[in-house]
Amino acid sequence: FFFVSFFPPPLKMQLTQKINEDTAALKVNNRCGLSTGSRGRGLFFGMSGFDGGDPRLITVPLEGTVCVAEDPSKAEAKEAIADVYARWEALHGMIPPPAVMGALQGEWNKDLRVAVGLLWASQSVPAWKKYREEWMPTYANLPSLYLATAKELTELQDEQVMGMAKGAQSMMDRAWDTVNASPVMSELAGATKEDFAWAYSMIHTRCFGAEIRPGIGAAFCAPVVDMVNHSFAPNSKYVCDAEAGTFQLKWDTSNPRHPVPVPTAEVLVSYGDRLPNAFLAVKYGFVDPA
Repeated sequence: FFFVSFFPPPLKMQLTQKINEDTAALKVNNRCGLSTGSRGRGLFFGMSGFDGGDPRLITVPLEGTVCVAEDPSKAEAKEAIADVYARWEALHGMIPPPAVMGALQGEWNKDLRVAVGLLWASQSVPAWKKYREEWMPTYANLPSLYLATAKELTELQDEQVMGMAKGAQSMMDRAWDTVNASPVMSELAGATKEDFAWAYSMIHTRCFGAEIRPGIGAAFCAPVVDMVNHSFAPNSKYVCDAEAGTFQLKWDTSNPRHPVPVPTAEVLVSYGDRLPNAFLAVKYGFVDPA
């Protein structure tokens, strides 16, 4: 079914203006507002009309994202990612230093590589640092079982979820050991294990997979898009438009139930088809009531 939440227009417009001001340096084109609905804090369609049917709700230039290739062993994948970071110079006035770029393009698994990218960007790139400070949850407020204590896991009284969470935490610990022993630490501004755990948890809750070129998968941390909530009955979708060089959140106009958004409609995507609640709880920190 389709969730709709209503909130005062002045608040909606204030939040929309605040998000847009804080992400202007990342060149985010955003038509959504931020508020709280039936699924907690999320994105809501904040415009008065559908602007001639343009389905794009949020557009982020690829150089405004943190991204890594799914399989960096492919030459075309390396080239696509290198092209993105080469364009960082024009947008950010800087590019990732060699140690960071080596990690982003290296042989570590995808989650570890994108976590390093997000951690470095949110520490060292002014536009990303501001976005983290203003709009991303802190370590203490991040609803991820990757960060849960043994006591909190026991209180869940769910052996399956507890076992999965402990396995995920063990994997995160090994990832930290790998990063901590690598040259990239020299570029991470004295990052601690808690800093890395924040980034590693963030990419598991707010990172998207899409093709950066035909047949070339990539993972993206895309500002503002990362606030969208999940539903098994989504009304929107996220895509990478390689030709335009953008990552986009788009209203799904092909859905006959709601081909166009109305003001105050919550924007929802699917994080994955029919994922079990145990998986949703561990990776995203929520369960789906559907």
